[in-house]
Amino acid sequence: MNGLTRTVPGVALGVLLACGSASALPHAEFVNIGSFPDAPSQMNARAVTADKSTVIGEGVVHAGQGTIVVHFDMDTGAFTPLPGTGGDMRTASHDGSVIVGWTSANDPIDPTRRGAFGYYHRLGDPESTIVPNQIFNAISNAWSVSANGRYVVGYRNFTRQFNPCCATFMDGYIWDLQTMNEPLNLPDPAGTGRFATTGVSNDGQFMAGFAEFPDDSSVAVVWAADGSSAQVQVPDALSSRFLVMSANGRYAAGFALMHLGVGFDFREDGFIYDLQTQTITMMGQTPAGFKGAVPSWISDDGKTVVGTLNAELFYDFPFGAAFIWTEEHGLEKLADHILNRHQGVDPSEFRDLVTGYGASADGSVVVGVGRDQDWNRFPYAVRLGVDAPSCPADLTGDGVVDADDFFLFLQLFASGDSRADFNNDGVIDADDFFAYLTAFAAGC
Repeated sequence: MNGLTRTVPGVALGVLLACGSASALPHAEFVNIGSFPDAPSQMNARAVTADKSTVIGEGVVHAGQGTIVVHFDMDTGAFTPLPGTGGDMRTASHDGSVIVGWTSANDPIDPTRRGAFGYYHRLGDPESTIVPNQIFNAISNAWSVSANGRYVVGYRNFTRQFNPCCATFMDGYIWDLQTMNEPLNLPDPAGTGRFATTGVSNDGQFMAGFAEFPDDSSVAVVWAADGSSAQVQVPDALSSRFLVMSANGRYAAGFALMHLGVGFDFREDGFIYDLQTQTITMMGQTPAGFKGAVPSWISDDGKTVVGTLNAELFYDFPFGAAFIWTEEHGLEKLADHILNRHQGVDPSEFRDLVTGYGASADGSVVVGVGRDQDWNRFPYAVRLGVDAPSCPADLTGDGVVDADDFFLFLQLFASGDSRADFNNDGVIDADDFFAYLTAFAAGC
């Protein structure tokens, strides 16, 4: 070792320590998915597989041909169109093999008539399968599919009549894709004929949804496979709806309509219901500027919810800002959560994230639609808690670059320890010292 003086002035050391100190925030990675070449506009990212390899979404194709569902490979960046799909996609099974939503199709009762129908699509099938209605001139919707792809839930026999003389039907159902029997209408929990099923457990034993009353108020409902049901009343709420259920069937999440006490000033606050303890957890007040919180995914432990803060009161077409609720931090805009609680994402990568449509089984990947700095829409995926890049200055390995690392390097340097050969040239000299100072100042 040469005759390098190893005395560092106190002021200089203090500056170095201040510059090198860094918090051990988890890392995140942001992916602008872009556009499928044959569907260049209005691309949406709706779901992501459990292995986090594939994002599933849809986009509007050229020449007014409607929409097409596509797979996006997170590793290669390749798009794969799914033949026979169309309309709006809602969600997919955890392996991505079953996709559900609604589309325009020929009426199974009267093929000469076209209408809006729910559908499911299995990978490899040439066409989607339409959810049948029992009532002519009615509409169906496939809202959700179980994690294993076996059960589809939604509503059917829905007619929106503006003539007050006429009845409105809406039957929540569950469809077992293994037996392929007729979809089973669930018991009407409120006797109104207007109810929908929006979530189902992986084993098909529990379902969540809502019943609607003639005044358009509603109540959140859970059903069991034995035909029993329970209405869930949220304290001080005028109305409530469940929108999603955890894969294990223990938790359901939705929103409750809260009257703020001034005229027609309402807010739809998100809430979580624990089916086992029968307890309700409110997700906190919806932030100013937004009318409601619309959940789209909930974890099996009930500690994380993803969804969209709605700018208007339209829960079935939410648009405003993606949100994430965690037991630790409460309700936050997803963009704020990424930038304030993670590192590694450049704020210039997006202007805002306007929808949070889904998440991987473990919640570490969230997908939806964002806007860039020029206000252009694009589908996105954000990976939360990814492996941090290597941090050579963190000699202690505690995820923080601080005084402990600096003094450890001084000890290694003074003793001629090979770990002090910071530039890996086989010699411990001044070059190593200054190389470490540079890395220390950069932090992690």
